[in-house]
Amino acid sequence: MMQMKKRATLGWGLSILGLAFLMLIPSALLAQVGSAALSGVVQDTTGAVVPGATATLTNQVSGAQRSVTSNGEGFFTFSAIPSGDYNLNVAAKNFKGYTQTGIHLDPGDNKSIPEITLAVGSAAETVTVEQSVGSLPLDSGQLSSTITANDLDQLSIVGRDATELQRTLPGFAIRSLGSTNAAPDFTQVQIGSPTPYASNGAPVAGITIKLDGANLTDAGSFGANLQNLDDSFVSEVQVQTSNFGADQSNGPVVITGVTKAGTASYHGSLYTFARVYGLNSNDWLAKYNGIARPNDRFVYPGGTFGGPVPHFKKLTFFAGAEYDAQRNVYAYGSAGSAIIHALVPTAAMRKGDFSAGALSAFLGPMLTNGNYGTFNTPPTVGDNGSSLSNGNIAAFLNPGAMALVNGTLPLPTRTATGPDGFNYDNLDLANNNVSQFVGRMDYNISPRNVVFGRYSFEKQKQGQPLIPYYSPAAASVMGGVNTPGYGVDNDDWVHSAAANYVTIFTPTLTNELYATLTNFVESFDARQISALQKSAINYPYNGAFANHDTQYPQLGTYTTYGGLPLGLWPDYSENPLRLKKLQPNVGDNLTKVWGKHTVKVGIFAQRTTNNQTATNPQTNGVIQDYYYGGAGSYFADYNGTYPDGSPAYGNPHFNSGNALANFFEGQIQDWHQQNFNP
Repeated sequence: MMQMKKRATLGWGLSILGLAFLMLIPSALLAQVGSAALSGVVQDTTGAVVPGATATLTNQVSGAQRSVTSNGEGFFTFSAIPSGDYNLNVAAKNFKGYTQTGIHLDPGDNKSIPEITLAVGSAAETVTVEQSVGSLPLDSGQLSSTITANDLDQLSIVGRDATELQRTLPGFAIRSLGSTNAAPDFTQVQIGSPTPYASNGAPVAGITIKLDGANLTDAGSFGANLQNLDDSFVSEVQVQTSNFGADQSNGPVVITGVTKAGTASYHGSLYTFARVYGLNSNDWLAKYNGIARPNDRFVYPGGTFGGPVPHFKKLTFFAGAEYDAQRNVYAYGSAGSAIIHALVPTAAMRKGDFSAGALSAFLGPMLTNGNYGTFNTPPTVGDNGSSLSNGNIAAFLNPGAMALVNGTLPLPTRTATGPDGFNYDNLDLANNNVSQFVGRMDYNISPRNVVFGRYSFEKQKQGQPLIPYYSPAAASVMGGVNTPGYGVDNDDWVHSAAANYVTIFTPTLTNELYATLTNFVESFDARQISALQKSAINYPYNGAFANHDTQYPQLGTYTTYGGLPLGLWPDYSENPLRLKKLQPNVGDNLTKVWGKHTVKVGIFAQRTTNNQTATNPQTNGVIQDYYYGGAGSYFADYNGTYPDGSPAYGNPHFNSGNALANFFEGQIQDWHQQNFNP
């Protein structure tokens, strides 16, 4: 008995101390953690209220119990209840017992049992009602839908994220995913994917994703997830869409997942989900481009285990682990991003042949297209001002320009340039592997003090053949090529934790103290840093700044003017490029019952830190060609300034009359470079 009393005092002290501390936080807002509430009025067969009745709520899975007493109005309420399935028992002196089974509480629910009637008789007798309680709103007009445990068990999904089942909820539709309005693709499990669904027209930036109250929404890309809500690790997912109560700090759409809790007996599972290419049809876009279906493989083995902690009856646990192995999958998540095209110089051109025949073979049906008019005719003037014979510039090929052409631009893969204006095609495949782990513990310290804690970790290693995040090839009329060394590895590490402490001070006063933390680190590492070094292609020049750069420059022309495809390879001289995000939050909810009225007050504070370097830095310099003078136009090297500040010029040069030939001779129209990566 003394031990029980000491525990209750500890609960009072912790909760009051936590509430006093949180009251000092200036950015206080109201919030909720995803718990539920259940209330009812106890009456006899004449309709008179029954004060002093004991109501006991029992979790069907864990066996955890919580008891309250009806007040003078016969009213009782349970606050800060974890979601799940419950039985309710009501007992009063000189009345038969009452039992209600099949009560399911979703995250954020506020349900009322409409009629609890006690008949006069012996307490040894019990009246049992076996039916589910409907969701009857009390003081809240909140609109929400729930992906239930039954949905998670019986409805199939393509990936492993439970939010994929949003498509089954009312009011959800595919949102616009770019100019093509592509359908959502859950084929790959990955971190950082924006939800492909919109709710009742709400913007994707208005979507908040939570797990046990921890905010998993990417502060730098609203609507994207920092961690997946794994289908096997969550018990249910609630989606709130409007008319939030005062205890919700986010909106207009809040997706809340609840981690599975331990049970009164041991339960576990071992599973594997697998898809192999032999069962796939080819993607339409790949077939159209004559590209065979990839030999991709998706294997998702995992397991869960939970139950009581030995020798601690009031302490239960749940743990889960999963490895998502994805091999030879479409880079950047879709065939549209994985298939790249480009118009690249032919072997003859790389030897200086810019004759009419060579240009015809290079441009094909685009030869007479005005968009290619800056390089569809043979050059007539050499770099030194001399006349050229049949467009041959072999004597004037610049070592730096040819190092870039031969070292970064592949040879054509087609025998002839097609009507799309390309002579090079490539299907970019990559490996994308994700590991997921979760652990949760629930401790019923006493009937008045309950605490739970959850920790989850997710790690991803994803290949990206061009640049971080997306394929820029389609943004250029001339197409684009991969980063030498096959791009970058995107490494993500995500830690998330949540803790919740509930104290029942009196049958009419309940306090819920909580804290959560989400930590996200993303790193981009060049897969083969040596392939990006100046020495790898014998590039002889330095940039404008002495910034310790060791890489050759990028090719950044987006139009047809210069005749070059897009070649973006960010500077990894200060490898790696990193992003760090930290999102802690704390809060407290206090619930008080007066008569048949319930008042809930609370505070919430969150700090978001989003520190990152530019993920596509241009500290190695970028070459762009948007304008040259006509054939024979004069210009000279820039050699700085004279003492009086006037420009000093060096060797003379002359435009050839063909923009692409100008580049081959070492002439560039624009150079820009960052001196450091902020």
